[in-house]
Amino acid sequence: MAALLTHDPIATTPPGARPQLQLVVDNVGRRAVVPEPHVVRRRQLVALVVVAAFVWLLVAAATTTASYLFDDVPAAAASSGPITHVVQPGDTVWSIARQHYPTGDIRPLVSRMVESSGQVLVPGQVVVVNP
Repeated sequence: MAALLTHDPIATTPPGARPQLQLVVDNVGRRAVVPEPHVVRRRQLVALVVVAAFVWLLVAAATTTASYLFDDVPAAAASSGPITHVVQPGDTVWSIARQHYPTGDIRPLVSRMVESSGQVLVPGQVVVVNP
């Protein structure tokens, strides 16, 4: 809802004085309510907090998506040396790779594991997981 202030052309004002302004009535016949300054400041603060939270969520989502799409393996895992894994019944190359590197793209790691240990895994086999 908007409130408009208009100048009353009928009212006479002395020279140099400010003209009297009057509040225009809305189309329902009610007078428009002008909020107090502290209410306006509170609304502005709430709007600022909402915008800041939205920007923070947007940055967090973009960072997570970028790390998921562009990281071969996490940096902490890449700094350590090769890891060995004893194959258990039901293990696959993909499940072993995901177990040791829970985030990021594991396709390059799976390719290296298949090249070094083959596609068929036997329980008890020791597989080297190279980051």
